[in-house]
Amino acid sequence: MDNKNSSEINAMINETISKLKDNNEIINNVNNDNSLDEEILKNEDIKKTESNSSKYEKAFDENNSSSSSKDVRIKNKSSISKNDFENDKFISKQNSQNFAKEDFIKPKDWNYTNDINIFELEQKYQEIQNSINLTEYNSLQNSIKKCNLDYIFKQDTLTSNIGPISTLESLVESNFVYDVTRKEDMYIHILMLEKYLYRWRLINGDGNCFYRAIIFSFLENIIITNNILLFREFLILFKEKINVNNKNISSKPYIKNYVQKIDKNLIIQILFHLCECMDNKSGNVYEILVKSFNFCPPFDLGMIYFTRYLIYEFILENADKVYNPDFALKIGNLLPDEYITPKGDFLYEQFFEQQLLKMNTDAEKINIYLTLLF
Repeated sequence: MDNKNSSEINAMINETISKLKDNNEIINNVNNDNSLDEEILKNEDIKKTESNSSKYEKAFDENNSSSSSKDVRIKNKSSISKNDFENDKFISKQNSQNFAKEDFIKPKDWNYTNDINIFELEQKYQEIQNSINLTEYNSLQNSIKKCNLDYIFKQDTLTSNIGPISTLESLVESNFVYDVTRKEDMYIHILMLEKYLYRWRLINGDGNCFYRAIIFSFLENIIITNNILLFREFLILFKEKINVNNKNISSKPYIKNYVQKIDKNLIIQILFHLCECMDNKSGNVYEILVKSFNFCPPFDLGMIYFTRYLIYEFILENADKVYNPDFALKIGNLLPDEYITPKGDFLYEQFFEQQLLKMNTDAEKINIYLTLLF
């Protein structure tokens, strides 16, 4: 490399490091992002007031210290090697010849506007609306208004389940811990991430972070795209699935016992409130969603368990099927080794009880293969 190119690269690296130093303030005061966070954090400077005896106000606890986490945890690298993946691809191509089309998994289509019965959806939504207790609903709205995101985001210790939107520089810095000797590594990581990401947010690492991130991102995208029909369908799905009379729940005591603890009525009212705000264009729907995850533990934990349960149902429905002709392996092949017997049988039930449906259990042991679908 000639001196000219070397000096240009060093100049670029030094410029990036200078930006990182300037962005130290972002890590100490993560609310400095002046883009989307300004929209999210617009709320009145409300003085702290004691909540009344309503369970809806108690549910939104501004001092929700139970969900705190001080560090950004870096997940362990998967033990799967490239050779393992190539071997699986070779085996799957051989296996694909033994399956018919109906043996392959059909991904769930979330584009309900094409095939859903709109009349049925509206009818079910109206039933939910008629069941809402107006006194409790008004109390819920007042409680949400009192929650102050500025307060929770500016604490010395992390107390939020859903952190504020931040910059890529702070993401890289929080993982590397600022070290001038590693400035080239940081510079390369920032350039790589910029190809795929614009902003990031911290998710509370309490063992539920994977599932919390998935469900929040799903709801976040519905709100950003203003897909009211999809949000209503999600509300109806939650109401129908989280039901102790559901055969997939009633037949499993460990599932039934947890579902009985979920404050279903409260969660339905929050989801209904979000739907109404989207429909009437009243209130900051995005802010209400962030507040609900941060200030209302019953909502946060309920959404996490619902996500785990949907994955559980998906596995049950597709346990005997394979992914596709190019990746003809069953879901069971992706289970941790401890849930696959020497004979090749899959211990789904043990996996459900000990991993998937056990709260505060990381998803680190779940192997996820990413394949091109086109």
